Amino acid sequence: MEIIKRTPLILGGLAVVLATAALAVSIVALLSTPASDDDETHLVDRGEFTASLVMDALELYEEEGLSATLEYYNSPESVQGEWYVFILDGEDKLIAHADQDLLGMDLKEDLGLDSAGYRFGDVMLEATEQGLWVDYIFLNPATGNQEYKHAWVVRRDGLLFGSGWYQVLPALPGKSAENDRTLTLVYWQAPSIPNPYLSGGFKDRDAGAITLEPLAKYYPDGALVPALAAEIPTLQNGGISPDLTTITWKLRDDLKWSDGSSLTAHDVVFTWSYCTDQATGCTATSAFADVTSIEALDDLTVRVTFHDATPYPYTAFVGTGVPILSRAQFADCVGAAAAACEEENYAPFGPGPYRIVEFMPDEKAVYERNPHYYGETPYFDRVVLQGGGDALSAAQAVLEYGNADYAWNLQIDPTALANMEAVGKGKVVSAFPSLVERIVLNQTNPDRSLGEDRSEYLDGANPHPFLTFTPIARAMSMAVDRTLISEQLYGSAGKPTCSLIVGPPIYVSTANDGCLAQDIEGANKLLDDNGVLDTDGDGIREYNGVPLHISYQTSTNDVRQETQALVQGWWRQIGIEAEIIHHDAAVFFGGDPVDDKEQVYVRFFADIQMYATGPDIDPQQYLVGLTCDEIPDADNNWGGSNVTRACDPEFDELVEQLAHTSIGPDRTDLVKRMNDMLVQGYYEIPLVNRGIVSAHLDTLRGVRINGWDSELWNIAEWRR
Repeated sequence: MEIIKRTPLILGGLAVVLATAALAVSIVALLSTPASDDDETHLVDRGEFTASLVMDALELYEEEGLSATLEYYNSPESVQGEWYVFILDGEDKLIAHADQDLLGMDLKEDLGLDSAGYRFGDVMLEATEQGLWVDYIFLNPATGNQEYKHAWVVRRDGLLFGSGWYQVLPALPGKSAENDRTLTLVYWQAPSIPNPYLSGGFKDRDAGAITLEPLAKYYPDGALVPALAAEIPTLQNGGISPDLTTITWKLRDDLKWSDGSSLTAHDVVFTWSYCTDQATGCTATSAFADVTSIEALDDLTVRVTFHDATPYPYTAFVGTGVPILSRAQFADCVGAAAAACEEENYAPFGPGPYRIVEFMPDEKAVYERNPHYYGETPYFDRVVLQGGGDALSAAQAVLEYGNADYAWNLQIDPTALANMEAVGKGKVVSAFPSLVERIVLNQTNPDRSLGEDRSEYLDGANPHPFLTFTPIARAMSMAVDRTLISEQLYGSAGKPTCSLIVGPPIYVSTANDGCLAQDIEGANKLLDDNGVLDTDGDGIREYNGVPLHISYQTSTNDVRQETQALVQGWWRQIGIEAEIIHHDAAVFFGGDPVDDKEQVYVRFFADIQMYATGPDIDPQQYLVGLTCDEIPDADNNWGGSNVTRACDPEFDELVEQLAHTSIGPDRTDLVKRMNDMLVQGYYEIPLVNRGIVSAHLDTLRGVRINGWDSELWNIAEWRR
């Protein structure tokens, strides 16, 4: 038996946050109903009372647009429905339950332990002290299977009353024999906007990738494959000029937008103008950093000209994060007007296999087959990208209940994931790109008292009061046990790392591997030797009179919260106190940098924050994104990608040098050198090389999980 506390309900593949507070009010009202003093009718009255709990709960569920079946305990119908009631006497033995075989069992002694040794009875009894919701796995009398159950439990007059609801999930449209043409994707980090140019989150890139497309994509092995382009330009086929200053792309001749209008080279030029207008707030400007011009030579030919010889020219419009936008649709959405174009941003025309018919920010997106798609007609009639909930509920929806086709980004306990896969409905798939979970140290001052200057670079005039002092940041890194984090929280989906660039292998530096060994003693000595001392005896060190109190933010996610707790404990051992903060992922990685500034990672209103990111197959674009010009600020509408706000002219010079160095040993050495500068500058503390872990139903075919591009890069090929 397994206890799962505070797990969101799943219904039809949707994660549902219950109106617990409203239900609690109704329960309190019912509790005020006096019980009968007649011992012979006491249980009858209690039975009526408990059934009322169920009825009241059903009302609230139905108000939320859900459905459930009302069943009473000891009723013949109860063993066929989702709902039932149970009652325990003063000795905590079951005296009413839909499964008659359980009657008389003791809550603590007979019902056993879960796989982790957690006492189910203890949890239940603890919950009854106040009247709480409890989530756990138990036998469902309706099916005879061990299933997830959600129950309200409360003690009254010596009796324990509970109204239970098993998460018996109806099949979604598309899963029946009559209709298997709906594809359901569960993205627990709900997409905020399907226009990837206005968000840095993978969830938003993927929401766009179902309909938007670039000139070329990456295969799972890193090889380039044409998308809107007819072929990949090379020196050999004349697509790249001998002096390496231009690359010329030829478009397919059968491209149309999802409204039926023609897609041409002029749309490509427009998209470049759209993103490079500073007021747009484009998050992908680094893709065009070395581009001088993009011009349409004719309707099907685009020439990209670089400032200088560019040995790796596959940056602009390569990968699903930099797709082509419709010039006709977005003509009035360039610059300051970009963020206000809701209709365009939430339903961009696309040339891809599906087109958007409904988009609800931070909730879900619905697509239908695009009749104007240039490729083979896709299998599915409809795609539903459902957001919300958490990684556990997403995994359950696919692997246990089988009522969703694909679950993305499953950052959950690896043992739990393996157990779910063993149910036999689906499979776990993974890939290791260069994606590193890291702690990012704010190089600017996030103090609230600074007002509009909070976390603003201000040309270097607003440094952080102590995180820019290298010994402090280095000690923070030394105190972390990366191996423990990787093994306990990621399992086979993680590898401890001391580098920020962990792939492809030719670019991986080993110069910092000493960080793999935790060194609390060495960290304390480093701080002592540099005068960072606890002068007032409160256990917290100070630097220049400022106590080392740190606000530590990330997205809401079980693995990340467990990582925060571990790191917080290690830092406490070296005299640094961290306040743990977490925000809804849909807002943290998307949101509005003005309206949601307190929670959006790019505004960085904290001392440190944690998330995962990394370079594409060639790290040049990623490294360009860490230069001084890429620091987010008010002038660029916080659209830059250098979130740390670190500015090192020497690093910028190496980036410039990289742009002129051909693929080979010299280029490899430069990449390693820049990685080491970043790591040894302690702007970011690498923790775990994260594998991308997702899951899909066994009946879903064509999935090829991709670490170098969107996981939905080949969704046109998916079928049942």
